[in-house]
Amino acid sequence: MKCYQVDPIRDPRWATFTGGHPRASIFHSVAWLTALKHTYNYEPVVFTTSPPDQELENGLAFCQVNSWLTRNRLVSLPFSDHCELLFDSTERLDFLISSLLSEFEVEKWKYLEVRPVDLSFDRVARTGGFTPTEKFFLHALDLRGDEDELFRNLDKDSVQRRVGRAKRANLDKK
Repeated sequence: MKCYQVDPIRDPRWATFTGGHPRASIFHSVAWLTALKHTYNYEPVVFTTSPPDQELENGLAFCQVNSWLTRNRLVSLPFSDHCELLFDSTERLDFLISSLLSEFEVEKWKYLEVRPVDLSFDRVARTGGFTPTEKFFLHALDLRGDEDELFRNLDKDSVQRRVGRAKRANLDKK
């Protein structure tokens, strides 16, 4: 097995892979990674065990962030409340994490930051020397149901009345 680096903005395999992966989110998208690159000059990179001449089977997305304050580090991914590790094989994920950890000295990374929702990463974190944090926020909104039901479930004071006021001011869908 080998660890490969992929440029997710230039390599069309990334968009195809994330478009069909059940745990991929907007934070994995080429659009989000491009915005981070153009806005903050962060370098997106994906680490995978899939060779360049094959379809992607897995991937761990990061941005290389170099700041005078926090120095050089890998963040998966900046300004996102979560970023799932797109791996179905724990063996391949273990290999990839150990490969990244062995590159710390070479790349002069201060730390590696991941934000998976899936708690199965805890095992990898403990064996890999990660320090978990106890504080995080994950924002989830259930949008199942019809429009009227969703509206009735919104807060009456902060949302429903303001929507009514906007409609009375003719600020609705036009």
